[in-house]
Amino acid sequence: MEFLDSHCLLENEKAELQNSDSTKEIIESAFDLLYLPFDFEYKWANKGYAFVNFTQARAARKFSLSTSYHAGNVSQSNKTSEIACARLRGKGKIERHFEKSIFKHDSNEYLPVSFSPGRDDSMAMVKQRTVGSRIGNQIIKLYGLLDLVARM
Repeated sequence: MEFLDSHCLLENEKAELQNSDSTKEIIESAFDLLYLPFDFEYKWANKGYAFVNFTQARAARKFSLSTSYHAGNVSQSNKTSEIACARLRGKGKIERHFEKSIFKHDSNEYLPVSFSPGRDDSMAMVKQRTVGSRIGNQIIKLYGLLDLVARM
């Protein structure tokens, strides 16, 4: 989230400087949905990809141009990032998809997050809400045990 906030702030500052004496509307870089999937079974680390919805297509394009195929821009690793268009586009469609999803972990901290208005690292107040449902690891273990007993 910090990486995206910093990117949006930088892009918005550049846009303001470029259009300071123009009456053209500034294209705001902001994002209104973020999900970073984690692997809780094997690594307890992120899976290496994220779902981000930018509020404007041009903001997504700017992000893609500034980060695609660059090594180590998020973490200090030398992995190369690649940006791809998602099958589902638009905050509403993505939210509806995740609202039907059940995530297998004990904390809301790892659920997809929706922002209103979009985050851009300005100091504006942003409402944040999690999207989707979760089922805790203890319940998953119980279901596994019940399934095992049922098969006996």
